[in-house]
Amino acid sequence: ISFMLLLFLCATSKAADWYVSSGASGNGTLGNPGSLVTAFAGTGWAASISPGDTVWLRGGTYSGVFDCDLSGTTNAPIIFRSYPDERPILDGGGLYGTQQQILRVDTSNVWFWGIEVMSSDTDRWASTSGSQPTASEMPRPNGVELMQGAVLSGVKFINMLVRDTRQAISIWTNSYNVEVYGCTLINNGWEAPDRGHGH
Repeated sequence: ISFMLLLFLCATSKAADWYVSSGASGNGTLGNPGSLVTAFAGTGWAASISPGDTVWLRGGTYSGVFDCDLSGTTNAPIIFRSYPDERPILDGGGLYGTQQQILRVDTSNVWFWGIEVMSSDTDRWASTSGSQPTASEMPRPNGVELMQGAVLSGVKFINMLVRDTRQAISIWTNSYNVEVYGCTLINNGWEAPDRGHGH
């Protein structure tokens, strides 16, 4: 009986694969992918996403801004990863609503792997000096940001491309054990009367 119970526990603890696609509204399966917004929120079908699971992003452009609310554990992170040989692009365009980051991370022990984050907004100029232009002055959003003021850990950004944003990746000092590995950060920032800004 103990051996059978062990086999059952091993089978039920196996990490699962989930799938999202641009414009989709399915149940997160390969044949019926779900919405990335739903996956990040952990609502509906995505309430079943557990530590250790992988959410595969199919290729295409995901327009808008995104807020990741899912947390894994230290030994079992939740991984958001590009589907093999496909190119998922998060395009923030101009600001959407009040969120000024294309990808905002509010949680711990979550990995982002092989995802492109960019803004198709071509505005790179602010008429006011300083590092905090208003949205009307510089509507291009930031790329990736760990939530300012939150204590987050175990977050990884792996082999990502972050381009044409206000600033590429923002990690605040209150977070720890955060890794940026193999990422390309290019063409970020803006020009103001005093100097160039952004990272």
